[in-house]
Amino acid sequence: MHDEEMDKLAITFKHLTINLNETEQNNPEFKVSVADLADLMETLQSCLLRYWEYDPKAKAEEKKQLEDEKLQHGEDSQQPSARKVDVASTNKAPMNTASTTTAGNTKGKEDQTAEDSILKKRPIIFFMDEAHKLPALVTDQLSLKVFLDTLLVLTKQDRLCHVILSTSDSFFQHFLRSMNVGHHSQIMTVGDCSKEETHEFFKDEIMPLVPEGLKAKLDFEEVYEAFGGKLSHIQDYMSVWINSEGEMSPYRSAIFTQAYTLLQFHLTHESFDTYSPLSTATAWANSDDETQFTRTDLLYVMRKLVSPPYSLPYFDLCRKIGTAQADSMVKTRVLDLRWTRSVSPEQEWVERVWSEDGIERPIVLPMTRIVRKAMEVALREEDRRAALDMAEKENGKESTG
Repeated sequence: MHDEEMDKLAITFKHLTINLNETEQNNPEFKVSVADLADLMETLQSCLLRYWEYDPKAKAEEKKQLEDEKLQHGEDSQQPSARKVDVASTNKAPMNTASTTTAGNTKGKEDQTAEDSILKKRPIIFFMDEAHKLPALVTDQLSLKVFLDTLLVLTKQDRLCHVILSTSDSFFQHFLRSMNVGHHSQIMTVGDCSKEETHEFFKDEIMPLVPEGLKAKLDFEEVYEAFGGKLSHIQDYMSVWINSEGEMSPYRSAIFTQAYTLLQFHLTHESFDTYSPLSTATAWANSDDETQFTRTDLLYVMRKLVSPPYSLPYFDLCRKIGTAQADSMVKTRVLDLRWTRSVSPEQEWVERVWSEDGIERPIVLPMTRIVRKAMEVALREEDRRAALDMAEKENGKESTG
């Protein structure tokens, strides 16, 4: 911005940070206090206020005026020489017409360049990824409350910036509510890409990497059917597919194997401990991550989710198998919980069947498309085993008879 006041604020912010770092190094027992945090956030607020008060055009005009005054002052000091030049060039006026035009064009370009160089103010976004780890990063509840309240002041009260807290934790809003800021937040669900977006990614990013001899074997529909709009899964699978000379099917990929194995562990173990990537420092987290749902619960959910609309209302599921069981499936990454509809038409928005009456309902669906495919395979195997067991029992009765 080249603004003197902003430069001072930047230096203040820098020194506050340096002082905190130096204090921590010199005193291992030092803990950042609420006052330290308040000083940093107050300086940030001052910077944002200065940014929005800053008038770039006025600054540019002021700078241009100073330059013109300096130039004028310089011309005045050289006035006698200028007059001699004017007298000497009187007879060359016709030639100066073209020169004047060229000078005018040059000046126009300079004015356009100056216009382009003027700072264009844009909305400021404060973005924090992996926000569910925030309670573990700031362990003092009061400091955490000060930080969140400051974000609330910057957004809702002063309207100085936008704040986006991005997280994979479906229950993060419980934490925000416990800190008394949840009711000021807006939940936005970003799902996987739509089929059209996935096809564009496939065409622009994947196809150029495929050798010419393998392109005839490539089937986008097969890949999309297996992985949906999960671009990271598609990219990983295609890398292995190319290395295998096109002999790798989605059901032989490591991505499918991991999803299938996860389901089988839950189906064959009465108690299967799963490490959750979500923060255990949050208010809603259980100290015990042990799976709470049963094999029967999982089979019920799987049978419901392998057919359209591939989803269930969250609160209906809680009533059917229990809230702790439903939440445990979400925490162990078997299910994905969506509090609001996604911002893009993932799987053609087929899950919107639950809100056709105009009421938005939270839903659960398989964590990814490949997890849904693993559910289909696991259920087929379950049905086959059940049929064999039934046949064996029938044979046993006949032998006994």
